[in-house]
Amino acid sequence: MPMNTRIFYGGTASIFLFAGILNAFDITNSTEIVLPRNAHPSSELAAKEITDYVKKISGTGLKTVREGSAAENRIVIGTLDTSTNIPVEIRHKLEAAGSPESFYISCKGNQILILGKTRVAELYGAYAFLDEKLGIRWFKAWTEEDPNEYVPKMEKIHVDDFELFREPAFFYRQLLHTGATGKVPVHGQTLAVRQGFQISRPWNFAGNFSEPFYMERVSNPAAMTGGHHTFVDAVPESLFEKHPEYFAMIDGKRVKGQQYCLSNPAVQDLVYEYICNLYIKYPMERANYLFGMIDVTTGWCECPECRKLDETEKFDHVNVSTRFHKVVSKIAARLYEKYPNAPLFVWAYHTYRTLPENVRCDPRMTVSYCIHGRCYGHELSDPGCERNIAQVQLIKKWLAITKKMLIREYSSCTPMFYCPVEHRQAMDLRFYKTLGIIGWQEEASFADAQFWPLAKKGTIDHRSDRFNSNWQWLYVTGKLLWNPDLDVKKLLDDAESKYYGKAYPAMKEYQALRRELWDNSSCCMGYPTRDQRRPQLLSVPESKERLFRYLREAEALAAGDKILLGRIARDRDWLTRYWVAPYEDMSKKIDKSYSAPTRKGEVTIDGNPSDPEWSRAFHTSDFKWTFGDREKPVPDNAKTTLSILSDKENFYFRIMAKVPDISKLVAKESEKDGKVWSDDCIEIFIMPPSAAQEYYHVAVNAKGTVYDARCPGNHKEVDLGVKAAAKVYGDHYVIEIQVPLAGIGKARRGALWRIHAARTCPALRNEGGGSMSLDGTEHHDSSGYRGIVIGSPRLFNGSFEARDKNGKPEHWNVDKGTSVQKISGGNAVRIGSYSHIFQLMYINPGLAQSKEAKKITVSFKASGGPGKLSVSFLRYTDTPDPKEKHGYKRKIHQTENAGSFDLTPNTKVYSINYTIKPDEWVGLMFSYIGKENTSALVDDVSLMLQEE
Repeated sequence: MPMNTRIFYGGTASIFLFAGILNAFDITNSTEIVLPRNAHPSSELAAKEITDYVKKISGTGLKTVREGSAAENRIVIGTLDTSTNIPVEIRHKLEAAGSPESFYISCKGNQILILGKTRVAELYGAYAFLDEKLGIRWFKAWTEEDPNEYVPKMEKIHVDDFELFREPAFFYRQLLHTGATGKVPVHGQTLAVRQGFQISRPWNFAGNFSEPFYMERVSNPAAMTGGHHTFVDAVPESLFEKHPEYFAMIDGKRVKGQQYCLSNPAVQDLVYEYICNLYIKYPMERANYLFGMIDVTTGWCECPECRKLDETEKFDHVNVSTRFHKVVSKIAARLYEKYPNAPLFVWAYHTYRTLPENVRCDPRMTVSYCIHGRCYGHELSDPGCERNIAQVQLIKKWLAITKKMLIREYSSCTPMFYCPVEHRQAMDLRFYKTLGIIGWQEEASFADAQFWPLAKKGTIDHRSDRFNSNWQWLYVTGKLLWNPDLDVKKLLDDAESKYYGKAYPAMKEYQALRRELWDNSSCCMGYPTRDQRRPQLLSVPESKERLFRYLREAEALAAGDKILLGRIARDRDWLTRYWVAPYEDMSKKIDKSYSAPTRKGEVTIDGNPSDPEWSRAFHTSDFKWTFGDREKPVPDNAKTTLSILSDKENFYFRIMAKVPDISKLVAKESEKDGKVWSDDCIEIFIMPPSAAQEYYHVAVNAKGTVYDARCPGNHKEVDLGVKAAAKVYGDHYVIEIQVPLAGIGKARRGALWRIHAARTCPALRNEGGGSMSLDGTEHHDSSGYRGIVIGSPRLFNGSFEARDKNGKPEHWNVDKGTSVQKISGGNAVRIGSYSHIFQLMYINPGLAQSKEAKKITVSFKASGGPGKLSVSFLRYTDTPDPKEKHGYKRKIHQTENAGSFDLTPNTKVYSINYTIKPDEWVGLMFSYIGKENTSALVDDVSLMLQEE
């Protein structure tokens, strides 16, 4: 063999970085790419990619040769099985690597070496070389209008000596081609591999192994089969006439439905034989098999033998999981006897994800944990997210019975559009790594896929936006799957500076604000409750205006650059479609409801408005003139924004108040409980749920002087321990206030308080008397105070502010004799005689059916009559039942009356206690019986767990 067909090193090769003075490798027209004679298609693609991008960078043309090369400088590409004379240290390093996609790349002397452990590993190495050494960046799938990549321009390509060994942190890094036809999304999947992901073929065998696109880019040529079709394929419905015993028994009869008699040995044999036939038809390494079941929750077999598999007497999802995984383990054991290295997988999926009883997974089998129900708004390890706490607990239980687990994500079910989740994704992957998770999968929406089902004729299909609008997430994730400890901020700064080019200064501010709004939101998002987060993001004062201002600045910077202007235009479209539209839709539904989100971090009372915790707050700027023409708008140069947070002991308020002429700011009072309302000041009025008329008055002026009192009566002897700070800025002042609740009432989650705020601006005495307030409600008119919920509610829409398109209160069921009525404080519900209103609570937080009894307190305000208002509880028990449509049978118990109240024309606060019995869930119902033409007016309904 000629000397120049081999891989050469001067001196001893080292796995570590070379020391000493760096040598230079110049890529010129005389440089040749050298491939083995029997090079894999992936090696040929690697050579082509390097050739194409070197041409784009410098205009240099490279020649590719097989083995023999007399060129002075060579780029050698290969794999362990196709290359010869590999230094022993390098070969051993790659052979010892756990992932077949590990690679080694180096530049020393006159040779660049790109060597992969197996096929496609060298392609990942080539992309790492292009990215990290030549400066190429890939952002989104290529289009005719925009290649969506960054290519630096150089007259001469110069590469310093280096040496790099890399093994991916996760064995599986898959973007699964789902929700689309079998048409290959060439540009989307090309991008995915360039970014470091693994891609999947369509879910079938036809054409998979000869398709050149996949043979070049998929290291594991196996196609995945089974899944929801495990039993359907092996036991087709056509067998029912001859073998009804193969199918589920329901009510004593065999039914040709979607479920099977899993305990039947013949059914197990058929599945076993089906998989064996796959291994006869296809090489084992080309047929991964995934055990699963049809995606329904009903129709489970009730025969005695299947019931024995369930272990315990009660039939529920736990036992579905036990039944399924017992049978799978039995079939898998037989397969491993015949095929010890069979690539077998099993789903822990929805209806069979609860930890099975008395089952341990074979250490060779990989469990694919389908993480339906997790929240994608919060990190999986967030101790404050109830949904994710439950997921983590279950994942840890599974890890106790299996050695190999990958996580199959379902952000596609939310779905996620224009969500800056890069930092959350980094935290999740680091957490997975600490748990020992070996893989990550996500359902992909490749931009150039042929989505299925097809969009309705004449409509625009926005499904491609899922990946396009989240390109930074995918860019970062592709790198983190190889190394989850990378600095996400540095990755984003680098990518976005190249993507936005000369418009980056403005777009850097734009993206920073987007991430700040996102990261500081407390809302959840994800299946099955979809997205509660995006509609709330623009409630932060000035956020919408600032974002669009940054876009306008970016457009000015990008003037004349068609590609940059197109990229900014897409950001504008995504912002409008996926942030502004949901926010405006939410704003239309919710008239005047308030919340006091629970703080997560510290709130520093210092008059500095930039404390990140305020981004989690509830914000309103709905201040109107208190006196005179309330419909006359308050001028923008006097805009007031109130922000609210809470914890178990305090309310927190931040006020940002613009002043038309800051030189005329009045802040004279410096004595505690002095006449601060004569100065530029803010006044807060707090009414706890236990008080019919009693409320607390807190006022703070622009120098931070505090007044507090109990009202009515202005009892200044009350000292609530208020902490306040104020600062004056160029055209506005900021006041921050912390109000301890020890002297007012207990801040219980779900409790519905009343709150009001007013502002005095002496410079505007000639306009509205210089007094502004929420809704224009006068300071001490407590009937007009707005409702505010502490934390997240246990009962939805208790203030009746959110209404549907028909004007009915959302989350409540009403009859014809019930309607929403406007009152000075917002909305209330009027219940006519012999009418009712109720809310079912099976999905309400903390109130779902459970083994334990739950003691609750319901509080509300009511007036009307003469007549009786009754508070009753509708009682239900849901028992899993495979015959029922939704997988359970519902038993209706006798309704219980928890209390009746004689109403008066004066509004009173009422409260009742009730115990939800074990294995029951309830609905809360108000009903009224009175004289003809009388009614009850109900408002401020709150529900609290007594233990909180």
